[in-house]
Amino acid sequence: MSLEFFPRKVLGTIMLNPHPFAGEIKRHPEVETLLVAGDNRTEVMKKVLNWLVGGG
Repeated sequence: MSLEFFPRKVLGTIMLNPHPFAGEIKRHPEVETLLVAGDNRTEVMKKVLNWLVGGG
């Protein structure tokens, strides 16, 4: 799978349970997955916002 056709950042959601296609996306070297839970949602939100504005 090639992400070369995405010159911009892409933010999305993906299923947590195992699935062949979802697993392929999660394993891609340019993909970062973050698990959001009640106790870390503020920290995750800050990380995502920093990434979106170009800091990470």
